[in-house]
Amino acid sequence: MKHILVAVSGMTPQIITETLWALTKIHKVDVSEIHVVTTLVGKKRIETLLLAPNSGYFWRYCEEYDIDPKRVRFDETTIHVIQDDEGCELEDLRTSEHNEMARDLIFGLVDDLTQNPDTCLYGSLAGGRKSMGFLLGAAFSLFGRQQDALYHVLVTPDVAENHPEFFFIPAKDELILKDRNGSPFSTGDVRIELVELPFVSVREFVKFDTRDYRYLQKRAQDEIQFVRAEQARLRKVTGHVGGLLGQSSVMRRVKQSIEQVADADDTTVLILGETGTGKELVARAVHDLSVRKDQPYNPINCASIPKEMIVAELFGAVKGAYTGQTTDRLGLFRKAHGGTVFLDEIGDLSHDAQQALLRVLEVKKVKPLGCDNEEAVDVRVIAATHRNLKAMVAEGSFREDLFQRLYVWPIQIPPLRARKDDIPELADSFLNMHNKAHDKKVLGFSTEAIVALQKYPWKGNVRELKNAIEKLVIGA
Repeated sequence: MKHILVAVSGMTPQIITETLWALTKIHKVDVSEIHVVTTLVGKKRIETLLLAPNSGYFWRYCEEYDIDPKRVRFDETTIHVIQDDEGCELEDLRTSEHNEMARDLIFGLVDDLTQNPDTCLYGSLAGGRKSMGFLLGAAFSLFGRQQDALYHVLVTPDVAENHPEFFFIPAKDELILKDRNGSPFSTGDVRIELVELPFVSVREFVKFDTRDYRYLQKRAQDEIQFVRAEQARLRKVTGHVGGLLGQSSVMRRVKQSIEQVADADDTTVLILGETGTGKELVARAVHDLSVRKDQPYNPINCASIPKEMIVAELFGAVKGAYTGQTTDRLGLFRKAHGGTVFLDEIGDLSHDAQQALLRVLEVKKVKPLGCDNEEAVDVRVIAATHRNLKAMVAEGSFREDLFQRLYVWPIQIPPLRARKDDIPELADSFLNMHNKAHDKKVLGFSTEAIVALQKYPWKGNVRELKNAIEKLVIGA
């Protein structure tokens, strides 16, 4: 059985080693992993006070109690920093939206760790903001099992909580401090206790007979089956367009957003994200989950078409509209009638093309170049860009009215650095893909290799990871 400590932390990371000390020395638990959910400020405090080379209190704790630190996994990969939708680490939790991001991270972490029946989780909820402690308790209530335990940490006297010297009770050196009244106290006077908290149980608060219980149980099972079926449907659809892999909390939010907007088949979608994050996969998934799935899906990269040709390429042209145009040109929008047009790199559209596109979105009609008449079209528009359109609007290079038309349902694709937990799944998928493509039999990745992949910044995101693994397979 693998014993895992799960803690929340802010400005007081001593909770981590206090809990570790009590679990090890009082409860005789051999902890093998420490996972911490924290903010950017909390991460810096952990790195400075606990994990600093040679001087960190975690290493000193291991040394004084003859614990091999290699047997306790506690490093960058187990420190989970709350991030916004763009992958930026939050300095602190200031808004209700920040708390929602903390909830998703905490719930996702506890959910993932409890999937393995051979693990035992010990939650410590006293180290972060009150909302973080509450969320960890709620996560244990939802996902906790009989073998798991949830604790609140008590340290007496309370003045000891403010001194990093008491992050653990030293076995070798006795420390002398003074309390608020000026009275001295020493290491021997410090007490660390774990108060176990029971999980919230519905049956403790709601009374019903056996028939009611069976009815509720059946409803719950039906809901679980429905959710699993929907998840399988989404995985199947995204799989055949290249795969929206990953079960991290940020990717679950992306998939949920795709499902929500897919059936609203006239709603314009704007996909935002860095180069290489998979914006076209998301666009294709929206189309394939919609009622338009059997109709045309026409993608175009606006940056790859010359500015003088983009209007004709999108909306068509009549014979003789410009030099060399010897036949009528249908245009992307009329070809996609009934289906979807995906405008990648929308931020590269010229002002003339922006104005023409705005007209199409307003009246649902296109006017081919050189033609006096407009023609009705029924298409859904999905656009994408790696640019900051709001900044472009502010500087005058992108029309504000067009931005408002596009920004109906934005989907923010996180960079790979914001979803490091997905890297093992992505790496395995790309390895299998390139093994088949190049007739190779590279078996897999070692633990050390996965850790190295997770630490790498991947400025080119998923595309860069995919290319790197292809080079690895070819060279094997």
